[in-house]
Amino acid sequence: MESSAEIMVVDDTPANLEVISETLSSAGYRVAAAISGERALKRLQTHPPALILLDIQMPVMDGFEVCRQIKANAATVNIPIIFITARSDTQSILRGFDIGAVDYISKPFQEAELLARVKTHLQLCHVSQLYDVEHEKAEQLQQLNQQLSLTQFSVDHSVDGILWFNLDASIAYANGAICELLDYSLEELLQLSSADLKADCNESEWNDFQQKAREQQYLRFEAQLLTKDGQGLPVEIALNHLQFSNREYYVMHCRDIRDRKAAEAKLHQLNTELDQRVQDRTQELSNTLETLKSAQASLVEAEKMAALGALVAGVAHEINTPIGNTITVASTLADESEIFVDAAENGQLKRSTLSHYLNVVSRCTKLINSNLGRAGDLIQSFKQVAVDQSHRELRTFNLKDYVGEVVTSLQPQARRSGLTLDLAGDDSIVLTHDPGVFAQVITNLVTNSIKHGYQPGEAGQLQIQIEQQDHQVLLTYRDDGCGIPTENLPKVYEPFFTTARNRGGTGLGLNIVYNIVTQSLKGTIKIDSQIGQGTTFRIVLPLTNSSG
Repeated sequence: MESSAEIMVVDDTPANLEVISETLSSAGYRVAAAISGERALKRLQTHPPALILLDIQMPVMDGFEVCRQIKANAATVNIPIIFITARSDTQSILRGFDIGAVDYISKPFQEAELLARVKTHLQLCHVSQLYDVEHEKAEQLQQLNQQLSLTQFSVDHSVDGILWFNLDASIAYANGAICELLDYSLEELLQLSSADLKADCNESEWNDFQQKAREQQYLRFEAQLLTKDGQGLPVEIALNHLQFSNREYYVMHCRDIRDRKAAEAKLHQLNTELDQRVQDRTQELSNTLETLKSAQASLVEAEKMAALGALVAGVAHEINTPIGNTITVASTLADESEIFVDAAENGQLKRSTLSHYLNVVSRCTKLINSNLGRAGDLIQSFKQVAVDQSHRELRTFNLKDYVGEVVTSLQPQARRSGLTLDLAGDDSIVLTHDPGVFAQVITNLVTNSIKHGYQPGEAGQLQIQIEQQDHQVLLTYRDDGCGIPTENLPKVYEPFFTTARNRGGTGLGLNIVYNIVTQSLKGTIKIDSQIGQGTTFRIVLPLTNSSG
């Protein structure tokens, strides 16, 4: 092996290189020659030799520096170096050994000596390499034995029970945990098979488990193992199919799950009880909800009747004036007629008396017609609005005209509160819907402003604007009252939310408006309000309506 090794010769003298190379080649060695230290270091990067013969005295980079760089490189540090030089002083020799050389040959050299030293150091290097390999193998074997010991210790002291089965289902190995779980000694377990341990598995089922484990390499399931006294032990099993030392085994890891099963049973019981409690509570809440819905419906109906009552009171008060005026005028006309009749019957009828009577009749007739006409208009508006609010039916109507009737019915209530109520907008919008819901929306908005927007006796202005935008209707209602605090804006549509409960507020007015707009009219409603600047409601409705 050594005779075919590659040897690098480094010398700046071509004659020396030729002699040394020829000597080594004759002995069967492969030779790589380098005429300088720089070339030698460059070749070493790709072709490291088995040994280096290195001249010391060279220009630019001497042998000592070349040796130092070789020994500083981890890839070349183990290559033996023999110095060949004419320098034989002790200091140079010691320096060479100090930086890593293994030997020293003086020039001129004897061929036999050169070959002997080369052979010796190649053998030493080979022995050293063999020693390193054996030492490395010994360390690896020691580490492997340590790992095996740790593995064996871990298996023997594992929390989970471990069983190794042969292909015939007999037990090949058992750790301490499984012995403790099943209350068997290791010797007793090694005499058993899977059929002796599985409480709920016959031979065919065991074969099925084996087949699945072989196909999947891993199988997890729950089972019952029999203890020594015949009691069932619930375990979670992980079954592996393994090959070890050219033999096949089935390895079963068994985890005691008695605590888990007890916890699952307890959890199941708690879930059952919870389900029953949820059902009971749901039924209770359902009953309560039905009661609340019934109460809310009653309150909503009461709110509607209250609004209608306010209309009745306002209209009744407003009608009193023209009716009272009519009665007064009619009484005056009756008195004048009685005087006129007496004069005619007694033959005392004069032209002046006739003229006076005709003048009184003309003025009274005009006053009676005027007052009765005013009362008739109020009654007609109230009648239509009242009928629409109490009877739900579809009909086609002009929106502005109908809202105008509602406004007429609400005018007395507004005037008594010191407020003016104006209506403006597009008078060509025609809808097919239940007009009563519009009356209810307008009535509740106006009533809300009267209750919440102004102090008693405070003057103000309520405005209703109707517009058509593309295929939608925009109904804008605004007042110039006190406004709504910012923190209350998200709650104004909530049922029973009111800031005027001490003044009879129910908190249902705007909730009714919201439900009518969003459900019956299929529209949207937005509110904008600032303290001291009033409140604006913008209601957007589809131009084509249905019964909703």
